[in-house]
Amino acid sequence: MSLRFGLEGHRQILIFFSAALFVALVVSCQRNHVDETVELIEVEAEDIAVAHDPFDLLDASIIGDSLMLSVRYGGGCREHDFALETGTMLKSLPPKQLISISHDANGDNCRALIQKIVWFDLSSFQGSPRGITVIVLNEMELIYEYP
Repeated sequence: MSLRFGLEGHRQILIFFSAALFVALVVSCQRNHVDETVELIEVEAEDIAVAHDPFDLLDASIIGDSLMLSVRYGGGCREHDFALETGTMLKSLPPKQLISISHDANGDNCRALIQKIVWFDLSSFQGSPRGITVIVLNEMELIYEYP
């Protein structure tokens, strides 16, 4: 009889630890960790509503007619949307186009640290017959050259 109780006790301990391991795995998915993959996302500026959830702008550069941004944000449970907000084009030589980037986390409260590359088309900012527009993003000035 005591042997049967011993096996049942071991079974209960095994079930308890299995449940605890399952809970730990679920909770660990919501803890801070870094997703080191880089995913390319191409975004059309007019496709997304403006939002202002926090994110880090790690790097920005212009390649051809595209603005490439490396961004980092907290999340991991929902898709995040980025949009290009157009400001005033300043009349200068060369002209300066003021822009900003908006981020919509879509209510994502998860805490993984995500890093992605986001692309925006700049061809609508070809505002000079000289083939140069300065793109002003935050406090950065990027030279956009075109034919």
